[in-house]
Amino acid sequence: MLRINLLGKEEKPSKPVKQKRAPKKGISIKTIIYLIILLISIGLAAYTYFPQFFGKPETVVYLPKPKPKIAPVITDTVQDTTKQVIEKKEPEPKPKIQPPQPRVIKEDYLVNVYFTNLMEINGYSALRSAVTEGTEYTLITVDEENHFLAELISNSKDNIAQYNINLKSRIPEGGIKIIDVDEKFNKNKLTSYISGYLYSGDRSKRETEISFEKFYNPSEIKSKINKIALENGFTIKLFKTQRVFEKDNYKRTVILLKLQGRDRNSVYFVEGLKKENLNFAIQKISGVPEPNKENVLIAISLEVFVPSI
Repeated sequence: MLRINLLGKEEKPSKPVKQKRAPKKGISIKTIIYLIILLISIGLAAYTYFPQFFGKPETVVYLPKPKPKIAPVITDTVQDTTKQVIEKKEPEPKPKIQPPQPRVIKEDYLVNVYFTNLMEINGYSALRSAVTEGTEYTLITVDEENHFLAELISNSKDNIAQYNINLKSRIPEGGIKIIDVDEKFNKNKLTSYISGYLYSGDRSKRETEISFEKFYNPSEIKSKINKIALENGFTIKLFKTQRVFEKDNYKRTVILLKLQGRDRNSVYFVEGLKKENLNFAIQKISGVPEPNKENVLIAISLEVFVPSI
């Protein structure tokens, strides 16, 4: 069919217009992945918090009971909470090598040895010389601590009293103090134990120059003592070294000496030791008569001293 417009021109029929269809929208892959993750998370949360719906027993968590609070104990001690500062210690300086010092001999020691030996020998001589007729002694001993002991046997107390008188007369005034007299009767015999102390007196009034001309070693000391012993009817029965040590710049050797000889000569023997003035310190001197009453055994503990090199 032709249409004629008002202008008189033939008008061609127009082509039908095709309408464009909008594309159909679907679910994308990314969205699907998100949904899967969301479902898994929801499932895990439900499994964890609601296990009873999945046949899993519910887990009961027991919390520990809180410990009771203990009140702090207040003491007088105040703790320092400040931080301790650790100081870096400097290395200690090495000790300087000192040159060898000259040997020094203490004169006080030599003076003390001299007067101690003098006191012991004089004390022993007085204790032995005081024994007179009617009295016997079974022990006389004097040590370096000024202590003495005399054990006597007599028929009466008068004889013991006379012994004490004789003893004091042989020692300078103020040089002896008897502190104990113990008496026991046994088979009509009186045994007396007399003990006390000896005093050397005022040293300033005595000899002030103390000299040891030579320091002998122990073997030389033995030879010197043996000579004195033979001159007074004694023989050495024992000369034994007991100890050796160093002290105050001296090498010291402790020796036990035992001699046997005539009792009546014992005072002369110890006086000979005093006269010789050898380099040893008498620590103790004792005398014990033998059964025959003629001989005596004298034991002396002495310390030989020689200056250290």
